Amino acid sequence: MSSALINESYKELINILKYFRHFGSPTIIGGWAVYFYNSYYGSVDIDIIGPSMRGQFNSVLDNYVRDYKYTIIKLDDFGLQTTAHKDVFHDNEKVGAIEIDAATFEEKESIKFHEDKNKVLPYSLCANDRLRVEVTVEKDSFCYIPTKTLLLLYKIKAWRDRAFDIRTKGATMLEERLAWMQAKVAKDQSDIIAILDPNPNKKVADGTIDANQLQNTCKDYAIGSLVRQSLEELRYSSEPLKFYKPNLRLEALEAWVKPLLKVIV
Repeated sequence: MSSALINESYKELINILKYFRHFGSPTIIGGWAVYFYNSYYGSVDIDIIGPSMRGQFNSVLDNYVRDYKYTIIKLDDFGLQTTAHKDVFHDNEKVGAIEIDAATFEEKESIKFHEDKNKVLPYSLCANDRLRVEVTVEKDSFCYIPTKTLLLLYKIKAWRDRAFDIRTKGATMLEERLAWMQAKVAKDQSDIIAILDPNPNKKVADGTIDANQLQNTCKDYAIGSLVRQSLEELRYSSEPLKFYKPNLRLEALEAWVKPLLKVIV
């Protein structure tokens, strides 16, 4: 991903937050939320959630997508999953695209784990003041982000969902979409390491992994085995380290992961 594309995505994020100013601060999840805790890279796509407020959330977002010339594209044959897509150009050359993925706290479908529809991680958790942090991004630009602990869980879910989709649907995906998904999986893994790092070089918001919050959330939603499996896999993975911080040793990653494994049941 080029720096020009990331910069355009950041500008787009600021525009969205200002657009929502009179509605209320939305919650940002995904790569930009990671950036606020650990500004090692940034993001291209924008993941935004908020309360439905009787349809106002979707209405504001629909207006934004229309005003800023996004195209709605279908992600499945039935059109049940869509995303807002806009190509980005730099010096008259296409450098990529920005996608806005949005959902309300009341969402019932996308909160399900793709590999097991009986397991969920609700977006409504972000309505709890104890599970979110308010961030001032720029003047007149505010948002919430999940606590570092909750963001870790959302990121693990995103990684697992994409990896599962690649395994089960990759053969039928368009080549460009498959490559995009594979790149997203690599970024998910790198972002998880960034969340685990207790001493980021640069950050916008403070946060730590709360062992009790991690344990309770995994227990409440019966996702401990999935989270544990992902962390076990990550602790021995050298490839994501190269993307996050090439000089970081696996021993450091294992030291961050090991205490978390002890509390996940």
